[in-house]
Amino acid sequence: MGSSKKRWNITFSRSLPSSTHKLKPPHPPNEFICPISQSLMADPVIVSSGQTFERNCIQVSKNLNFTPILSDGSKPILSTLIPNIAIKSTILNWCDTNRVILPNPISINIAEKLVHSLMASQQAKTESEIESISQQEEALILLRQITRNDPTIRIPLCTPRLLSALRSFIISKISVLQVNSIAVLVNLSLEMINKVKIVRSGSVPMLIEVLKCGSFESVEYSVSLLFSLSLDDQNKTAIGVLGGLPPLLNLVKSENHRVSHESLLALFHLSLVQSNRSKLVKLGAVRVLFGLINTDNCSLRILCNLAMCVEGRAALLDVNAVKWLVDMMKCSSELESVVSREKCIETLYGLSCGSLRFRGMAKEAGAVEVLSEVVEKGSDRVKEKAKKMLMMIKEGDEKEKDEFEGMDWESLLMDSGEVRQSRFRQLDSPDDANLV
Repeated sequence: MGSSKKRWNITFSRSLPSSTHKLKPPHPPNEFICPISQSLMADPVIVSSGQTFERNCIQVSKNLNFTPILSDGSKPILSTLIPNIAIKSTILNWCDTNRVILPNPISINIAEKLVHSLMASQQAKTESEIESISQQEEALILLRQITRNDPTIRIPLCTPRLLSALRSFIISKISVLQVNSIAVLVNLSLEMINKVKIVRSGSVPMLIEVLKCGSFESVEYSVSLLFSLSLDDQNKTAIGVLGGLPPLLNLVKSENHRVSHESLLALFHLSLVQSNRSKLVKLGAVRVLFGLINTDNCSLRILCNLAMCVEGRAALLDVNAVKWLVDMMKCSSELESVVSREKCIETLYGLSCGSLRFRGMAKEAGAVEVLSEVVEKGSDRVKEKAKKMLMMIKEGDEKEKDEFEGMDWESLLMDSGEVRQSRFRQLDSPDDANLV
């Protein structure tokens, strides 16, 4: 009787260990890669500007008078090619450590193909960029015209998205884009509600950079924009904190009348804030502004604002501003305008507040005569201030007179005589006999 049992044949297979799979070679560091061939360098050379290339690639570029534009936007100087032994040794060590096959030098024929390909690519990119810049310029010019001619569109257009786009053009190296973007912001800032939006968009730091190193036209529009923005009280402190005062103060000395005058107008409005007054005084604004009074009356208005703070009063008194202002009013029976005459009085009044030095300087400068004339013929706006200054000077004189008359001169002389006698007695003492 045969057996009914079944036999099972089971076989086992062992999978190959993962270590037998080929490992992908590591990617070489960027400094080992030629910017032209985009492959590991076999014969690296360093050029005059410090970059390293495969020898034949850069030699072909030099022969063709072609300068490649690198990934960072820089252009190498190809006047000299020197073997870069240090980087070549580092590449060999890296290949040995990572079991990478040593690269072979690129032949001249292959190098020529690579360079020609790069030339075509760069030319196409340049043409594309030129077309893009042309489109951007057209858009900005159109936007500039719309915001200038149609006031109703300014508020709806002043959105965070547009302001962000314009901000990127402010720092553009392309002058025409920079100028037109700032001009658009000037037009938008004509609406009061837009002034704070523009400052909060982060445009002010970029405008300040333009003031320092921008083109002539860019600087002109930037000054106009900062003047416009300074008209809003909410912006005055922010512009001062962001560093707008130093470049504006520097530009008041510009030979361009518009730039100089609008810089002064901006500083006038900014100096209405106490924190900005102190900063201007520390920047040496008093001496700068005194040098401009004869050419622009706006400087006198700023000095009047500076006279309202302690630091400003001290700086003005240090340059003998009292005498200068009094002489200015004496030498001209009629100043260029009534406003200028009133600003002189207001500046003197600011200097008189809380200053012990003012009375003596005013008397010495002959201010009593000028102030008396203002009390008789001046406007109601300054009459009261002139009266107060005269009273302060006269009260000081009467106080000195009372102190002089109330002095006990006899006792004072006797005390001084006793002092002298005591000194004589000391000289007559035996201890002084040996003095020579």
